[in-house]
Amino acid sequence: MREGLQHIRLYINEMFGVFGWKDTSIGDEALLFGAALYGFVVLLAVIGMCRRLAMSSLAALLALLLSPVAIGLITFPYVQGRYLFPILAALMLLAGASASFGDTGARFESRATKFVIGGWAAIQLVAGLQNLRRYAVGLSGPWDFVIDAEWQPDTMSNAAAVVALCVALVISVTVFLMVLREVSREAGRDALRPRDMSTT
Repeated sequence: MREGLQHIRLYINEMFGVFGWKDTSIGDEALLFGAALYGFVVLLAVIGMCRRLAMSSLAALLALLLSPVAIGLITFPYVQGRYLFPILAALMLLAGASASFGDTGARFESRATKFVIGGWAAIQLVAGLQNLRRYAVGLSGPWDFVIDAEWQPDTMSNAAAVVALCVALVISVTVFLMVLREVSREAGRDALRPRDMSTT
């Protein structure tokens, strides 16, 4: 159990901060920001108006943190952070559903959604650049690898890969925000429609 407790930070890191092969990390700064984004969504879930979803979110969070410790009671080492990712995904779905019931106001909800989506897009950009940098000049190599590096991908140059990554992220975020805007518009229309009070 002691070893499981000592390695919780490592498991959390491996869930979304390590690429896996040769354990290339996205960096402590990006990892901390990613954990803060997750924590922000969970905090919104806890203050949501739906008690069942809030309690379910807390239960999923406890399962995420304590399952490696419970497995550590039986055998160690065995767990890898990637094994816990399904619990993390379930936690975010529950937390998002619970947060949607919160009475935080439309403006805050809109800004919070853009903050989380934009923040996660930034983390993906950093992760992509870090992975490309690792292959081009090594994990601790200079950041000018985009233009000046001996290694270039077989399909395109480093610069073209970075541009393609940025374009893909911009398109993804834009489409997602458009969908959210349409959902909010439909929800507003439903709220304005008079309810059918007939008892037939």
